[in-house]
Amino acid sequence: MTIVLLALAFVLIFSLLGYLRGVVRILLVLAAFLLAGILTRYLGGISNMLGGAIPGIPRLLKPLAGQLALAIILFLILYIVCEWILHRREKNRRQKDLPAISYGERLGGMVVGAVWGIFILLVCLVGISIIGKVAGMVDRAAIASDPQTEQARTQTPAVTEGPAGVNGFFSRMYEQIRLSPMGAIVEAANPLDERVTRAMEDMLQVIREPYLMDRFRRHPDINRFLTNPSFQRLAEDEEIQRLINNGDMYQLLDNEKITQLLGDRELVSQLKSIQIQQVLDDVLERTPPRTAN
Repeated sequence: MTIVLLALAFVLIFSLLGYLRGVVRILLVLAAFLLAGILTRYLGGISNMLGGAIPGIPRLLKPLAGQLALAIILFLILYIVCEWILHRREKNRRQKDLPAISYGERLGGMVVGAVWGIFILLVCLVGISIIGKVAGMVDRAAIASDPQTEQARTQTPAVTEGPAGVNGFFSRMYEQIRLSPMGAIVEAANPLDERVTRAMEDMLQVIREPYLMDRFRRHPDINRFLTNPSFQRLAEDEEIQRLINNGDMYQLLDNEKITQLLGDRELVSQLKSIQIQQVLDDVLERTPPRTAN
């Protein structure tokens, strides 16, 4: 019920904003938003320059930060241009003793505002659902790997059963969304479908069992990647090992050697070619036995 009320309030606010601002202004703002995104794709040199100039961003994330910064700058420029055009239009209408925004424009703005609000609401709910779903999987993996917690789960299954195994915010929100009237729509739009969820859960199971992890490393497809000279040099690098042992994620993301490795197209292509679910099925011995001819 809480999720439904919040969703209704969210859409109503956007409808009210649409009514106050009019359909023309909303459509121009949406057009500026889309155009900024399109232009960002074709201005890679400028976005890379911006990313390099932003302090505090690790090297690996600078391209993404640059694209985001350029998109925001372009949107603001286009938004200012749109507001200038609309201001002149409204001024001309007032000079003709007409309302700055007609009643029809306000009604149209209310409808478009509601649609836009529903879209943003769906994006937010899907994002929360993804985080909550992952949190639930990680929680179940932690429970299964801890004998005492596993015993508690067996004795009191209602406490830790299901996606909201921990009392975390996102896990609780995911459960509320899933059980709400919007649950089916959110699940249908969620890119974390059953196939991806299964792969993640299988991977967590492999990680928590040493003998499965050893079997995973020795799988031909994985072993081919692990024995790649570029990857081996990085794995044996003392600085990288120290950063991994210290859990220094910022320095890892900022490390030039890792950036260069991810820029190795052959290695990335080899990694993309791995059928991870097939590998996990082999490791977990789910692969059907071969029949003799």
